Amino acid sequence: MTWITPMSDDGLKYFATVKTTANVVSPFKYRIGSETFSCGKNECLISTDQFRSHMSYPVNYFWASFQTVLPDGSALGFNLGDGINS
Repeated sequence: MTWITPMSDDGLKYFATVKTTANVVSPFKYRIGSETFSCGKNECLISTDQFRSHMSYPVNYFWASFQTVLPDGSALGFNLGDGINS
């Protein structure tokens, strides 16, 4: 999802964001200290949130992301957000 919001008519104040959710990660193993962990097929998902903004006032932004693997093996995810222009 890409979202660009002009914050004023002068074209100088804006908020732009790109979000992805429920991206399936390839299986892998990793180690922390002496303990080894693994992420098998359809066990690990990742979300991303990149943004850039130029605003003339302080903003509080709240974001929540949910993701899961459904019984049929497909990934499901959604984002909830509040704070920009609200």
